[in-house]
Amino acid sequence: MKLHSQIITGILMSVALFGFNYPSLAASNDTEASTEQNQSSRDITETIKSKSSLSKFSKQAQKTGLDKTLKGKGPYTVFVPSNKAFSKLTQEQKNELANPEKLKKVLSHHVIAHKSLATHNMNEKMNVPSMSEEYLVLETSKDGKKIVGGALIKEEDIKCKNGVVHVIDEVLFPGEPASKEASGLDKTKVESSSSLKESHTQKSESSTSVNESDAAKNTENTVKSSDSNSTSQESTDSMNESK
Repeated sequence: MKLHSQIITGILMSVALFGFNYPSLAASNDTEASTEQNQSSRDITETIKSKSSLSKFSKQAQKTGLDKTLKGKGPYTVFVPSNKAFSKLTQEQKNELANPEKLKKVLSHHVIAHKSLATHNMNEKMNVPSMSEEYLVLETSKDGKKIVGGALIKEEDIKCKNGVVHVIDEVLFPGEPASKEASGLDKTKVESSSSLKESHTQKSESSTSVNESDAAKNTENTVKSSDSNSTSQESTDSMNESK
């Protein structure tokens, strides 16, 4: 009887414990699901604008019209520098961004068009063209961290209805070493192409020189032949006069 009573008491305590905790756990899950659903129902521009830590990129995007682009159908992958990333810029870099055309190119360098790229697809090193028409290097470090153009992805896979946003800790500038490394294969092809062009040019110049040399020889032979004929004619005339 005593054992039976203890079992019942234990069951009642368990029910009381989980009964009170379950609603709070359920509420927490509902909140997370609601947040994710709200994010995925927003476009990229709205998602960036909703985050205070990304306000500097949002303002710059409005200046260049990139915000309108990122409200389009997409899909887009956007690597958004945090406000802290902008605060690390040097004065020289800030001066560059004061130029509207330069600012537009720099911001475009953070966007990959026609692709919604989640971090789980970045397991291998990838060279991906950005909207700046230069390449970004996407890779994973030995300790599993995701890196783009040398910048660390601090917050990943923020889903939007027209793509995905990743928050990074650096502002990416086109043409910096990381970008050059990304376009290394293409650069090699370009250099190879240039070498071939130079080779063809040299061959063409060599051929031209040979042709010029042959033409000069032909001209010289023609002159010599003409001189010889003239000399022969003079000799004949001289003999006739002697007769």
